This record gives sequence, structure tokens and C-alpha cells, in this order.
Amino acid sequence: MSTALALVNRVRAKRRDATSSILTDRVGIAYLEMLNGAMTTVLEQRTWDFQRRHNGELYTVPSFSGSTSILPNPGNLDVFFSDYTGSNATVAGPFVTRLIVLGDPIYGQTAFRLKEAFLVVTTVAGGFENPWAGGNVGLTGWRTVTYEYLLPSTVRQVIEVRSQEQDQPLEFGNDPAEFYRAFPRPQDELSDQPEVVVVGGEVEQTVLSGGLTAFGLAMLIWPVPSAEYVLNYSYVYRHPRLVLATDNLERVPPAVEDLIVDLTVARVIIELEKDVEHGIPIENKILRDLDRLHRNHEPAAGKRPQMLSHDHVGRPFNPLHWLPRSVAGLPGS
Repeated sequence: MSTALALVNRVRAKRRDATSSILTDRVGIAYLEMLNGAMTTVLEQRTWDFQRRHNGELYTVPSFSGSTSILPNPGNLDVFFSDYTGSNATVAGPFVTRLIVLGDPIYGQTAFRLKEAFLVVTTVAGGFENPWAGGNVGLTGWRTVTYEYLLPSTVRQVIEVRSQEQDQPLEFGNDPAEFYRAFPRPQDELSDQPEVVVVGGEVEQTVLSGGLTAFGLAMLIWPVPSAEYVLNYSYVYRHPRLVLATDNLERVPPAVEDLIVDLTVARVIIELEKDVEHGIPIENKILRDLDRLHRNHEPAAGKRPQMLSHDHVGRPFNPLHWLPRSVAGLPGS
């Protein structure tokens, strides 16, 4: 594990510059930007086995319902609904809250996205993504459904999803279109047993009123969760950019870290010193060394032992056990 300051000082040393205790000088800021670019090339354009993590946890938000709501006039963004039994943490967060106004004569089965919401005692005050298109129905029943979740920014690609609540594999897809084609109305079924998980695309979370909008990689779950449960997932880790002198480049092997520093030096020569004639051959050599190291670091897909699913060992075939033949980010895809 190396800090941003230590990595930039390694770049300074290779350029025969004096090292520094700060990153806020003009040269340090420029070198740090070059360093982040080199990290993108080395760690984002390839998938290394040390980037795979198995500690992902997603906590679902149950569906809530109530008997009374006070809705705005058509064309208004604001909405209020009462009898809410959750908390601020279940009405806004790294997920999308959708509201069904059961008594609306036209859209009584449509789940509308809440852009923001805030709980006051048992009444939720919020705002729709788009102006309310239904009628001025006044007091009526309502239901919230939450089936779209944001994954952390450090999750680059989900490899596997596991359920702690059921003894059966989940169907897994990496194309969001499959979710909508198969299940046009997710709210048609509520369950605390997940069956289908789709990962892909970007989703905007419902925020607390006045909060900052956040986007992230989407995980969609069907049926709509009716209770709180946990899904564990494995994923490819995205290393965050280095900003402060104390930020760390964590869990990167020394050989890979060395190539990141060398690639930074080559790009400093090309982009900052404008010495293309000398810099490009150095960069090309480093990229060849990088590809060679990556090939040696990752076992060939054809040489890996193939293991049968638990479903195929002394158990009847489970039709829910399905994995796409090719998942972006996996070797051999």
C-alpha cells in the first residue's frame, strides 16, 4: 500500500527531481494527474485477479403501504403520503423509491419514481421525477416499491450474486433490457425470496430533500422485496482516484505498482516535457511489459478446472440456475 505522495515522489526520483513533502505545488499536481491516468490504463483497461472481491453486501428495502395520501393537483411535483412505518433510511438512500397511488383512476397500478423524499413523523413529503400526471384524488391508498439499487462507486463489474435466504441459485443477467422484457411490471409480485438479479446501466437514487443527487451502477431485483434481506455479491474492484497526499493505492502488487509509476514517467516525458521522440518508445515498452505481466498473472481460461454446479451433483436440475455465457469483465469474455 502506497500513498499518493509516495508514488509522486517515486516519479520525481525517476525524473531526477528533488522529492517533496507536499502535493500542492505545480509539479506535484501535474504528476498526480499523470499518475491517475496511468492507474486508469493499468487497472481499468484490464481485470486482474487481485481486483476481485467477495465482500459485497446489498441490503434490500421492503415495500410499504398505507391507507391515506394527499396528492397534488395534476402537473405538480410535490407529494405527501401518511401512515408510513419506515424511516428516513428506507425512504431515501442508495436506491430508487417508487410510489403507486392505488386510487388514481388512470395510473392506479403505475409506480412513479420519487426524486427526493423526507419523513416527518409518519408522513413522507417528497417530489416526483416528473409532474404528477394523474388526477387530484385526495385521500387514497398507496404503496412504495423499491427494486433498483445503486452499487458503490468502487464496484466496476458484478461477477456473482448469492442469496442468504434461499437454497437455490439466482438467475443472473447483465443486460438491463432482459429485466424489463421479462417483467414489465415489477410490482405485480412481492416476495422476500429473490429470483432474478440484473446488473447493468446507471441509476439515480432517491435522495433526502435538499440532498445531492447520486448516480451509480444499478442492481435490479425481482420480485420486489417485501422484507429486508441481504444479497452477497462478488465484483471487480474499481480503485478510486488519488486526490489527497494521504490517499492510498491499496492491494496492488509491487510489480503492477512499478509499471504504474514507469508509465507515469513516460507520459510526463510525452505530455509535460513534449519529448515525443523519447517518450513514446518508453511508453510502448512499458505497455508490452504490462501485457506480459497480465498474461502471466491471469491463468488462461482454457486451463482452469471446470467444476459442476452444486445443482448437478446428486440433485435434480434447477431451471433457475443460469449464467450468461459471456460476462463483461471476466477473462475469456
